[in-house]
Amino acid sequence: MKILINYDYPGNVRELKHIVEHATILSRTNIIKVHDLPDYLIHRHVKTAVPSLLVPLPSIDKSISEKERELLVEALDACRWHRTKSAEALRINRTTLWRKMKKHGLLSTH
Repeated sequence: MKILINYDYPGNVRELKHIVEHATILSRTNIIKVHDLPDYLIHRHVKTAVPSLLVPLPSIDKSISEKERELLVEALDACRWHRTKSAEALRINRTTLWRKMKKHGLLSTH
């Protein structure tokens, strides 16, 4: 919670919405944890909280992206690749689902 409170939100409400959507997709429970938040928030918090940890953490970036892709495929498979139903299952907007599918190369799969 401290990470969310201390962030400046240059994108205002849209950015907060994006952060919550991102965390919702990655969270396996009803509770959003730090590792469910977007990388840039975690990195920013680490930089301000512990200056000695200023090294880049590419494994976190990659694992979050891989996890997001896995969850997208899982939801799409469960909904037989019906985008509207998949978006509803993920609790994200259909357009957001399409953008994430495009990002992960999942548009031409089905």
